[in-house]
Amino acid sequence: MGLLEMGYSDPNTDLHVEGVCVDFGRFLEDLESVAGTTDDKCEEFPTEAYHAHMEDILIEAGLGRLKLPLLFSVVLDEWLSIHGFNYRFSFLVVDKDFFRQIHHEYEIDKEIVRKCLSADTDVIVVYTGMTRID
Repeated sequence: MGLLEMGYSDPNTDLHVEGVCVDFGRFLEDLESVAGTTDDKCEEFPTEAYHAHMEDILIEAGLGRLKLPLLFSVVLDEWLSIHGFNYRFSFLVVDKDFFRQIHHEYEIDKEIVRKCLSADTDVIVVYTGMTRID
């Protein structure tokens, strides 16, 4: 169960936001199983789309405009898939109170839970899984 730590800072303002993505390693494993790689730099590739979404989410969180919980997904288009299908990878963005209620459902390691609930963490993202889109 990999943990990805993310941050966003605006050098022109005092804005600094820290986030974590729980189970990011499983996202990469799922992606590799249907794309054959995790490292395609085209804009449509799910890792690139994920980072673009997360930058927007971190900015909105830092500005106090993020409404939680929030579900978002990134899609692997069929032309990038080794199986010829579209796949959706879903993520749940939550605050600490909501995370306290759900972390048992995802069997998250105690060290990762501690990091998610630390004072340094502003945004918690949980990878919830992959589905094939017909």
